[in-house]
Order: sequence, then C-alpha cells, then structure tokens
Amino acid sequence: MILPTPVDLVRTAGRFTFTERTTVRADGDAAQVADLLRTLLGPATGLPLAPGAAGTVVLTLDPAERELGDEGYRLTVDPFQVTLHAARPAGLRHAVQTLRLLLPPEALSPRPVPGVVWSLPAVRITDRPRHPWRGFMVDTARHFQPLERLLATVDRIALHKLNVLHLHLTDDQGWRLPVDAYPRLTEIGSRRARSMVGHAGSARYDDLPHQGAYTKAELRHLVAYAAERGVTVVPEIDMPGHTRAALAAYPHLGNHPERQLDVWTEWGVCETVLGVHEEVF
Repeated sequence: MILPTPVDLVRTAGRFTFTERTTVRADGDAAQVADLLRTLLGPATGLPLAPGAAGTVVLTLDPAERELGDEGYRLTVDPFQVTLHAARPAGLRHAVQTLRLLLPPEALSPRPVPGVVWSLPAVRITDRPRHPWRGFMVDTARHFQPLERLLATVDRIALHKLNVLHLHLTDDQGWRLPVDAYPRLTEIGSRRARSMVGHAGSARYDDLPHQGAYTKAELRHLVAYAAERGVTVVPEIDMPGHTRAALAAYPHLGNHPERQLDVWTEWGVCETVLGVHEEVF
C-alpha cells in the first residue's frame, strides 16, 4: 500500500528485482538523493547499490519540467529498469519513499533481513502533493522527547511524504531550547517537579520530576538529518503567554517581576505572561 495514494498509478506486467549487481545512475543534484536511497535500503537489504554508468536504477532531474512542480515525481518500474524522475530533488526524495513502500515490508527494517527477495511490481506512477505544507507537530515542551525519537519521527513522516516537523520547544511546563545569553532557561526552565495526571483541572500528580533540553549540536543534527529526507524543521517559541518555564528562570521578565515562580506542573491556561518593560522587548 502506498500512503498517501498517488495521483496516478498504473500496474503493468512483471517485476524488477534488486540484486548485488544492481547499479544506480544519478548525475548532478540527483546524486545526493541516490545516497539517500542507499542509506534507506542498505540496512535491511545489505545491497551496495553501487554507482554505475549503465544504471539499472536511474534518477533524473529536469528543472524545466512544469507538470510535476517542486515535489512531484514519476516512478517507472519494468522488469529491466527503475526510473525516478522529478523537476527538483524534493520530488526525487518522494519517489524514493514510494519505491520503499513498493518493496516487501522488511525493507523498513533497521537491520539485515536475510532470505527476502527484494522485488518491485512493475508500475507507472505520477504523483504530486495536494498541499504545500504537510506538517506533523511534536510537543517537546510538555513531554521532552530524546533526539533519537525525533530522528525516528523524521524517518516516519518522510516515508509518508510529510514535509514539515513542527517542533514545540517552549511552554509553561518546560523550556527545551538553549539560548547562550539566557542559560537559566534550560538550567531551571527545563525541569519541573511533577506532572498533572489526567486533563487540566485534575487534582492528581505523579510526583516524578520531568526534565530535558537539547544541545545546539543535537538540534543542528536534527535539522540536517531532516533536510536530507526533505523535511523542514519549524521551531515554535511561544510568547507572551505560555512562558511560565522561562519566568521560573528569569522572574524579572514577567508581568509580576517580584514573584518567584516554578515551572508549571499543571495543564491548561496559566495566567503568567511576559511583562511590557524594555528588557522584555
């Protein structure tokens, strides 16, 4: 099954099988997408998919192609060759993900899977996205997510041709983003003493400290990893509300500078907001 469903898919006769002798031809900007193909298929299949002038798998780009737009592609599979064609590298990346979905499900394994015949059904597919922004939001502020989980999320959303990871990094319940000029944002604002159990207004708490913050190196790695897969990371920093964690670190920035606040342990709407004095601006 291919998700999302392509604009046009025609099944034809036969199958194409990847073997140790399968080679990949990709010139110019298409070469980076060929590297992505190897990165994604290599762990499960163990196949080298070496570069080759003949190329039984061919990746081509034509910037003059207008019908496909920035993210559309054509994927053609017959018993002798696989061709991935697009106007832009983003379209080729989507073609690679469709190719993965046409293979046996074991192709998604992060480890070698012996004994599988890595074959594709013969098809002609033309596809382009229906919406330019196809996003997935992860709320790391209320519940910190380690980098490895975010990288795995990028892999999953790219597989389904989503192109934006909306990263919610700051809120009343936690501040996860390092800022050199304000180190207490993560030293203090990234840790809360406990968390409410259930919905807003609950009287129950788990009494378990919750904490976590990203380093700049981790965030740079995430952005680069996502870009290789055609995903843009969009950070969200809330203000003037949703800032209780920041005000726990720097109370003088609040609308009541004299109050010493904690990182909020509840859900819902918190009354504390940024002040309107010069340093806040």
